[in-house]
Amino acid sequence: MPVKPTLVSVLEDPAVAPLFIARATSATGNGFGRVALAWGALHLG
Repeated sequence: MPVKPTLVSVLEDPAVAPLFIARATSATGNGFGRVALAWGALHLG
C-alpha cells in the first residue's frame, strides 16, 4: 500500500514547499479581499 504523505513531509520537499506557500498566501489574500468587500458593502468603514 502506498504511504500517504503528511503535511510535514510535503513541506520538507523543496519542490513542493514554495507552491504550498504561494497557494496559502493567495488564499489568505482572497479571504481578506472578501472581508474588505463585505465591510464596504455593509458601510462599516
